[in-house]
Amino acid sequence: MLIISDFKDYYDSMAYAYGIDKKITFNRKEHKIYLSLGFFNPDIQKTLKYFKLYESRLYKNSYKINIFNFCDNIYYAIEIINKINNEITLTVTNNYNELKELLDNNDITSFHKKHILDIFSISNISSTISRVDDIINSSFSDIDIPYYLIECNNVSITVSLPILRNINFDKILDNNECYQSIEMCINKKYNKEVTVDIEDKYKISQHGFDKHSFKHRK
Repeated sequence: MLIISDFKDYYDSMAYAYGIDKKITFNRKEHKIYLSLGFFNPDIQKTLKYFKLYESRLYKNSYKINIFNFCDNIYYAIEIINKINNEITLTVTNNYNELKELLDNNDITSFHKKHILDIFSISNISSTISRVDDIINSSFSDIDIPYYLIECNNVSITVSLPILRNINFDKILDNNECYQSIEMCINKKYNKEVTVDIEDKYKISQHGFDKHSFKHRK
């Protein structure tokens, strides 16, 4: 895969390790797409409004919940903001127990801990992501965006292509898995008949779900 970009990310070196295939090109830019909630039906609007900044007056920490879609695998990006020193702790996960442990170690109300953990019981999260995908693919077809972060407020959402290193995604997938997932996602999106040869030790699922996905969460 040929990566055209003005910035570096943690998986870039794999392009040289496997050899650059110009038949698959990732034009990687820090895109930001702003969408009104009016694009979505009421049920999806309600779901999206769940993912936003929550302030806590009596506790030192506030938090923000974002959605991260990586090659059709859904993760949650949780920002815990220390209101005293403005330090931000960012965790990307789709693991209930991992997130619970993080919350137990931070100064957040019991109500807010439950509120964050309830993201795992949202029934229409997949249809919400599908609707966002449809809008991006129909209105922004010239943009390469195999993964994106969704940030929400009460009136709109922002869809952006983040630097994965900055959201600690290297703790979820190593550089081999990440690179191959992106290459296969772009290949699938643009229906390019290209065979990607991967060493057995680096192979992952060809169906958009890996060991970290919700389909395999126990």
